[in-house]
Amino acid sequence: LLVVDNGSSTLQELESALQNLRVNYKIIRYDQSITLSDYSGVILTGRSSPSDEINRVNIRLIKEAKLLQKPL
Repeated sequence: LLVVDNGSSTLQELESALQNLRVNYKIIRYDQSITLSDYSGVILTGRSSPSDEINRVNIRLIKEAKLLQKPL
């Protein structure tokens, strides 16, 4: 499972929940290279402030996830 870090203030809580559920996951910042085909699904975190850059990245990831039929 891929977790895309968009700067959420609650990322640590999400990470703790995933660990408690024994989910195999990887956290990558939105501004790093992301290859969705390497993962079984995607979580896009929230963010602490509005950002056009993050919006563009998330739109691309949502379209790619839909195309690859990855749970989002």
